[in-house]
Amino acid sequence: MLSNILRKNFLAYFAKHGHKPLPSSPLLLPSDPTLLFVNAGMNPFKEWFLGKEPPPYPRVTTVQKCLRAGGKHNDLANVGHTERHLTFFEMLGNFSFGDYSKQQAIAFAFEVATTIFSFPVEKLWASVFLTDDEAFTYWKNYLPEERIVRLGESDNFWSMGDVGPCGPCSELYYDQGSLFSSAPSPKFDPEGARYIEFWNLVFMEEEKTGTTLSPLPQKNIDTGAGLERILALMEGKKTVFDTDILYELILKIESLSGVSYQSAKAPHFRIIADHMRSLSFAISDKILPSNTKEGYVLRKILRRAARSGKQLGLKKPFLAQLLPTLQQGMQEAYPELKNAGSTIETILTSEEESYLKTLEKGEDLFEEILSKSSRKKLSGKEAFTLKDTYGFPLEEILLLAKDHGISVDIEEFQALEKKARALSKQGASSSEKLSSSSLLAKMSGRSSFCRELSATTSPILALIKDHTFVTRLEEGEEGYVVLETTPFYPEKGGQVGDQGELKTTSSTFLVQDTQEPISGVILHQGKVTTGFLQTQETMTATLDHARRSLIAKHHTTAHLLQWALQKQFGASVAQQGSLVTQEKCRFDFSYPKALTEEELFALETLMNEKIVENIPVLTYETLYEKVESDPQILQFFGDKYGRHVRVVDMGFSKELCGGTHARSTGALSLVCITKETAIAKGVRRIEVKASTPALQHLQKERRLLSAIQKQVKAPKDALLEKLEKDQAEQEALRKKCRALEKMFLQNLEKTLLEKASGSPSSVIEIVPLPLKELPSFADQLAKTWPEGTVILGAQEAGRCQIAIRLSPSSPFHAKTLVQEIAPIIEGGGGGKKSAANAGGKNGNNLPLAIETLKRLIHRS
Repeated sequence: MLSNILRKNFLAYFAKHGHKPLPSSPLLLPSDPTLLFVNAGMNPFKEWFLGKEPPPYPRVTTVQKCLRAGGKHNDLANVGHTERHLTFFEMLGNFSFGDYSKQQAIAFAFEVATTIFSFPVEKLWASVFLTDDEAFTYWKNYLPEERIVRLGESDNFWSMGDVGPCGPCSELYYDQGSLFSSAPSPKFDPEGARYIEFWNLVFMEEEKTGTTLSPLPQKNIDTGAGLERILALMEGKKTVFDTDILYELILKIESLSGVSYQSAKAPHFRIIADHMRSLSFAISDKILPSNTKEGYVLRKILRRAARSGKQLGLKKPFLAQLLPTLQQGMQEAYPELKNAGSTIETILTSEEESYLKTLEKGEDLFEEILSKSSRKKLSGKEAFTLKDTYGFPLEEILLLAKDHGISVDIEEFQALEKKARALSKQGASSSEKLSSSSLLAKMSGRSSFCRELSATTSPILALIKDHTFVTRLEEGEEGYVVLETTPFYPEKGGQVGDQGELKTTSSTFLVQDTQEPISGVILHQGKVTTGFLQTQETMTATLDHARRSLIAKHHTTAHLLQWALQKQFGASVAQQGSLVTQEKCRFDFSYPKALTEEELFALETLMNEKIVENIPVLTYETLYEKVESDPQILQFFGDKYGRHVRVVDMGFSKELCGGTHARSTGALSLVCITKETAIAKGVRRIEVKASTPALQHLQKERRLLSAIQKQVKAPKDALLEKLEKDQAEQEALRKKCRALEKMFLQNLEKTLLEKASGSPSSVIEIVPLPLKELPSFADQLAKTWPEGTVILGAQEAGRCQIAIRLSPSSPFHAKTLVQEIAPIIEGGGGGKKSAANAGGKNGNNLPLAIETLKRLIHRS
């Protein structure tokens, strides 16, 4: 495939010119909570551009996978309806961290465009920032002056967001010719109909904080060239969807649906092909569909793809059937697609099945709403309930409303959506609010973690209260303390943040959590319990050593479990997430089925054998270049690693990890698996306890076993035999009870039918049945006597229930009858025309409700 050749040639060119080729970072960067997803090639190198972290290489080149769906950069709504918009795309890039600047960047870009991309020079145009005479001069070495245009800030000044690096940029365009537009230059072609922008060279010179621009410590180069757009130009295709892998996906969709792509339904093919890539790559990067943050966006993408499938007549889950086509085209460059294949398949199928059920429920609810009255308008509140509670998209609601000839109160709907967004924003955690603001941007890199376990002294760099810098925190006030150096490990890599105390001679700050919302800014969150704090004071930081020790042991347990899982089930078992606390290690991993009890015992045995061996847990730093191709050292594909990395080495297990660990496996004492469950299709979760928590868990289970033994009255070695005997006796009694119940119900049915000989034919009675059995008994009676009216009531513990079953020819509506008598029993209910149920908390009024129903029925 041309895409594979293009990636290789691009990386090879820049490697030849001194750039370090690095793998793509994952789509989610935990180190940068200001981003929803990676949406540009430079995102993983933000700290290097800002000078907050020393870049391990002066020049780098990558092909970065990007996702623009949600947040500031959101192309989701455009996908399918334009020729070039994608949510998932690949960005070819070359980067310089203070090494070379504009002249060399322009020279590289021109040579790559004319040799690697094979674009004719006469087809190329360039743009520069309005006042960038330097870039203009350099471009004149390659292009005639009339093919270099100056554009304003909206076109040729790049910024990552409200906070972050920025600078003027220069863009390269490909002229498709006058058949596409009569525009004489890119300046007069804002939609890019004729002049296709395919490469952006950013001359990163400044840092943006709100409306303030300040010079960066060094001048950098950040370039980005969209692979799909370049492919379309190289192949002479009109749209990016006609290029190799996307078109292969479209052909597969044609095969599955039997619908031609060359039809009015072409947008649905494009949506599915694009969204399939977004979903597969996100899931391979351990981002799972959910109801919050990036998981919510992923679920939204999946549902949009499923809706498009529905428009093509695909009524059953189909997305997983596209995965082999995607893998065939892209797994050479992205092996994670193959490694996570079973996880991707099961999650896609599970989510599609769930969504199809949701759509069905939504349609039923829509019908129920309309049945209340003959209205011409659906209220905004009802539309919002369909969307918010049932996941029914607004466009689907509008289509259903159109089918039924009614309108929707969009104004009220939008007001409710706005209110919901505001409430969601209010619910964001403090650290999220801090990281998403410009508050800490200037402090990045000034706070560092040290691995000293003894008390450490450090000056206070900053105090924060209510998301604002302050110079003083008073006794009783809550806030954040930033120290220059701290032994408190911030929450990261699944490990929870440390707790402890910060003290001066006259004050104490109780640390309840430690976070690092921005790289190099470690926040101690807590409360001043005595005295007051002032900036520049020196504080002594003392960890809660007992808590840290247990956290470290559980982090080592996570490594042990990872090793044991791969030893038992193979290297394809991939970690999907983890949580390490003082109480347990929680480990999520890809696996298609539940583990048996014997498999769990085997895992425990493997881990405890290594604990008994008391193997030292060594940690050391080394150059990433030395370990990146070492198959013995476990590293997560796509994670961003600096030039220096930390290895946690137990001999049999080696991983790149920055967390805290036990000094030896023997320090764990023992481990026990306490839970194994599913958290998504193809993703399992194991919880393990080590050391004292493990002992406490085993003692708790032993106490429970002793309590059961006393209750059953049998010795421990005969406990199972006694339980089996008791269960056999109980089953025999249950059989007798079921036989008696069946006889009772048959007699009751016979008695009620005998009373139904009058006119009109109806049974309206209070019956001696448990509330939960009343609906099914009413169903059975109505089935035996389909032409009659069945209304039954029952009482239990002060409450009551009424079941109404009507024949098809009945002039009454069961749901209307329920609504009529529900207030009498202080309850409510619902149903359809032929069957409805009501429940109430006032069982004393059941006779009155039954009499009321008799009058209503007999009056007819």
